[in-house]
Amino acid sequence: MFKKLKFFNWGKSQRESSAEDNLPDLFRYKYSCFKMLLDSNAELLNVMSDLEEKLLGQQVFGMSYVRSRSAKAVFHALRMIKNLDDLSGHRYSLLFDTLEKINLKIKEILGRKKEISISELILPYSAIKAEMTDWVGGKNANLGEIHSRVGLPIPCGFAITTRAFETFLLNSALFDEISSKKMSIDPDNPGTIKTISDDIRQLIISANVPAEIEDSILLAYSKLAGDTSSVKIPESSLRISMRSSAVGEDSELSFAGQYLSRLNVPQEHILRTYKEIVASLYTPRAITYRLNKGIRDE
Repeated sequence: MFKKLKFFNWGKSQRESSAEDNLPDLFRYKYSCFKMLLDSNAELLNVMSDLEEKLLGQQVFGMSYVRSRSAKAVFHALRMIKNLDDLSGHRYSLLFDTLEKINLKIKEILGRKKEISISELILPYSAIKAEMTDWVGGKNANLGEIHSRVGLPIPCGFAITTRAFETFLLNSALFDEISSKKMSIDPDNPGTIKTISDDIRQLIISANVPAEIEDSILLAYSKLAGDTSSVKIPESSLRISMRSSAVGEDSELSFAGQYLSRLNVPQEHILRTYKEIVASLYTPRAITYRLNKGIRDE
């Protein structure tokens, strides 16, 4: 009788022992999920709060800001759903499909190409306002606002608009070629970014600036020579500074040091410098930054 008793396990079952042994790991995992859920909830609330502040009209922003905030919101919403689903034993799996539908709708809306509502290839600072950021970039828009509405002195100058940029790419058959090359970029492989960057920049530098853009730039340069001083400066002596004014810049995005700037540019080098600045949109650093921020090439 007693010999038979030794075949029975009067202690804990193997399953119960195993479950208790795994409790510390399970607790750590659940705690990690809960912490990430709270972190993403806080980040998502920050995005929503930031969007509400922008809607008050106190700050200048463009579509690049909207896209980057939308991408960040979707990322943290997905992170929240995943961790909530793990915490609950996968009772909220349907939320993944719901978020995907919302994300597709957002992409559809933001993917619609905005028709540029200006025809000017060049705009003097006297004609630029803050709401023109999508046409002349953040820095130019802010300079124009300071001059036209606040009345503070700014350097004499002009902006080459996004209409000119679009015309340059389309008329030079660069738009489709650049888009095609960008499809070969692997964000996880820096080598592909470097190769595609070199190819695109060479295409831009080798292209001819359309005559209408060339004429507009040189005319604005000639007017600038007469406006820079009470004594008219000969065009052959005038040197200008040329730099980028990215769409979305001077908002929550920072393109500092990514795009090219040139000082003391003489008249004969203006068109070449313009192409070099446009080409700097596709440096490896700039491409990587836009990929990480969800920004299109505006």
